[in-house]
Amino acid sequence: MKKRILSVIIAAITALSLTACAKTTTGDNPATTNPDGTGSSAVTDVTNAGGDESQNTEEKIVPKFVYSTLADDEKEIYDKILKGIENFEDEVDLGAEYPTDKVLTVYKHVFFQEPEIFWFYATNEQFKTAGDTMSKVALQYRYQKDESAAMKEKIDATLDKIEATFPENANDVDKVIAIHDYIIEHTAFSKDDVYAKNAYGALVGGYSQCEGYAKALALACNHFGIENVRITGDKWDGNSHAWSKVKIDGKWYNVDVTWDDPESSNGEQLLRHNYLFVPDEAINGKTHIVICDFEPPVADSTDIDYFKYKNLYATTADEAVSLLHDLVVNQAKYGETVCQVKCSSKDVYDAALKQLIDNGGHQKIANDAKEENEDFSSFGLMNDGELYIIHFNIKYK
Repeated sequence: MKKRILSVIIAAITALSLTACAKTTTGDNPATTNPDGTGSSAVTDVTNAGGDESQNTEEKIVPKFVYSTLADDEKEIYDKILKGIENFEDEVDLGAEYPTDKVLTVYKHVFFQEPEIFWFYATNEQFKTAGDTMSKVALQYRYQKDESAAMKEKIDATLDKIEATFPENANDVDKVIAIHDYIIEHTAFSKDDVYAKNAYGALVGGYSQCEGYAKALALACNHFGIENVRITGDKWDGNSHAWSKVKIDGKWYNVDVTWDDPESSNGEQLLRHNYLFVPDEAINGKTHIVICDFEPPVADSTDIDYFKYKNLYATTADEAVSLLHDLVVNQAKYGETVCQVKCSSKDVYDAALKQLIDNGGHQKIANDAKEENEDFSSFGLMNDGELYIIHFNIKYK
């Protein structure tokens, strides 16, 4: 199951979990043609859904970037709110009076950056009537303790399935790729599904919007020990959106699972890797507009590029066509659909497209693919002219 592209996020007036998703197609994306931070502090991942804190036997400590940016008193507020949510408390006593605006900001950080607490329902209502200061925070929940525990068991089962897809001796790059692909292959876009706004929707329910996609990636990364942070903002057309950053070997990279799970204009199901391990310069202010309550870590490294990592990166037009030929034929052999190659520059990209389209290079690829699989029918061309990615999506009879 794979569908859509783009979505949503950013909490608004009444409910922090209320987001405005807009389903679009690959043709709607203008990039498609058819404070640096180390996050040294850490908080404990939630593993005791519906249980007593003492029953938590699977704690994993993963650095939390946003938490590390907070002042000491803000960390105290954060810890108390998070503990209260873990234990399904109705109210948290902060132990002192704090400015309401400060408490609200921390409260939102907990909601946005702790994907494991999928049972938590965040709302702004109490803050609108609290006055200038407050010492207690009321907590609400989407699901009861027993239901949440059962849901967590299903999430854990999905994490086991994801781990089973890891290659032998998988490094963090391999793990993020596997998490990214599993979520896309098992999730369809929906802004209306009851679980669409949390990690459960993408990991178990099979439906999600960008908020849920990003939280699902975050939860899985936390589980497998990979530091990450969820970014909120707008997409290029002004609609709200959420995506992720992951930290690998000390450097940050953008990952947008939602945008890598698009629906083509003719309804084809797609899986792509356009927005996997990309630097800020490729998307910030172009397709993705950052709007956060914190200064996100800078992603300026190009050390990891999905296409280079998978040997699908071309520095000449001939190389691009050759890579595409071999990839399409091999994918056809196994009945797979997605074929992507990235070019090193616009000149290489344009020249490769000229060979493929104007000079008939695509026909030889189609003929050879047909020899490998008689059910091969044709392929659609869905390229990204901003990222210089040529994308063939194979169709079978």
